[in-house]
Amino acid sequence: MAVALVVLKNERNRHQRVFRPRLENLDDLRDFEVKNRYRLPRNLMEELHNLIEDEITAETDRSNPVPTMTKIF
Repeated sequence: MAVALVVLKNERNRHQRVFRPRLENLDDLRDFEVKNRYRLPRNLMEELHNLIEDEITAETDRSNPVPTMTKIF
C-alpha cells in the first residue's frame, strides 16, 4: 500500500517534458533568443559552423542526413 502511494505521488510531481521545434537555421530566431537558447551569440555560432563544417559533414547515402548546423545546435 505504501509503495502505491509513493508511485502515485511521484507521478503527480513529474513535470511535463517540453520539446522545442528543431531549427534548420538561425534566421528563425532573434539575437537574444539565439543567445538564451544556445549561450553563444549568432555571429560566433556562424563562425563555429564555418570552421568545423567540413569535419562534421555527413558522408552517407541516406536521403536526409542531419544538417551540420543542427549538429552544432
